[in-house]
Amino acid sequence: MRPWTFGSSGNLIFGRGCVAEVAYELQKLRAASVFLVTDENLGRAGVTDRVLEAIRPTGAAVSVFDRVTPEPG
Repeated sequence: MRPWTFGSSGNLIFGRGCVAEVAYELQKLRAASVFLVTDENLGRAGVTDRVLEAIRPTGAAVSVFDRVTPEPG
């Protein structure tokens, strides 16, 4: 595997149960809109819908891009 660098100005939260943290994180940011990037496999597995349901109570507008090619592509 080639070395890579990931840079972010925010937090990267991952792992089992992390969807439960979505609303809290969005509220901390006072996010009015969300751009959700996903792939068709996560959509078919129901993950995208669970994330959308977690976002709904925040009132944030959501745009979904679900055409990411999963790795390995």
